[in-house]
Amino acid sequence: FLDPKLFGHSWTAFLQRFTIPDPYVPGKIARYKNMDEFHEILYSFCYHVTEDAVKLPPRVHENIPVILEPAARRFYNTAKREFFARLNDKTLDAANAGVLALRLHQIASGRAPLKDDDGKSEMITISHAKQKMLGELIEDAAEPTVVFVRFRADLDQVAEVCHKLGKVYGEVSGRHSDLTLDDKYPPGVDVLAVQVQAGSEAIDL
Repeated sequence: FLDPKLFGHSWTAFLQRFTIPDPYVPGKIARYKNMDEFHEILYSFCYHVTEDAVKLPPRVHENIPVILEPAARRFYNTAKREFFARLNDKTLDAANAGVLALRLHQIASGRAPLKDDDGKSEMITISHAKQKMLGELIEDAAEPTVVFVRFRADLDQVAEVCHKLGKVYGEVSGRHSDLTLDDKYPPGVDVLAVQVQAGSEAIDL
């Protein structure tokens, strides 16, 4: 897709011009060469924006503790200790530590997949603590707000909070994107929920 006058048509010629192959591992690059020439060509057609070039207000980092309700906390602690927990007629089980870490994160987010006696999985609400805290944070927000989340269930919870507060909800996720055609914050949206996998980079918010 680049102008062939810049780097040519041949991948092999490109490798010979700028790389030194590993003599012991075919196809592996040991190191690079002629980097001054490479960067001179590169910066003739592209640029990068440094943080200093974008006039943003100072960063403000604030950790906001969210306390799970007693029942949700007991469920969390049981799952963490036993790799298994029961909520009414639904159960959560984790086959290994990796799955357990994922399930604990989901419980803390408010919703997790639980199974019935037939083994059918269903996303069950375990806690409303984070939803309540989010509502308090964005209720009086005068500017467009971006909320980054991990799970699709988190997106649904943000949407519910926005609906209750009468705020216009937008989303950037693996299932939907409300970004403009040039990947910018959509006009008219009060709160944009962004799933990290879909919107962690390459978009303008």
